[in-house]
Amino acid sequence: PVQITSDLVLLNIMFYVSTWVNPNIIIHFVDAETEEQLQQNIVNNNYAYTKTINLANGRNNTFDLIRCDNMPHGSLYVFIEIDTPPGGNEDLVNYLSIVEL
Repeated sequence: PVQITSDLVLLNIMFYVSTWVNPNIIIHFVDAETEEQLQQNIVNNNYAYTKTINLANGRNNTFDLIRCDNMPHGSLYVFIEIDTPPGGNEDLVNYLSIVEL
């Protein structure tokens, strides 16, 4: 898990997508005490915070800072969901970091 202590968090992301797709990914922060609770929260879509990010092919191989306001504090797990899977190897998240302000 990551320890969130601030209301404002930036997600620093770099990606590559094929020129004919602009998929979304969803970054979920999940609150859980045990592995079973983590799995149950993911299955039940019970997330502490969610942010949808569009991977626009015009931004390929550049770093984007994605703002997350009103973050819950505490120890949270990060779960990344591909919302619009294009198929094959048409998209790739190269880098994701979490920066607190």
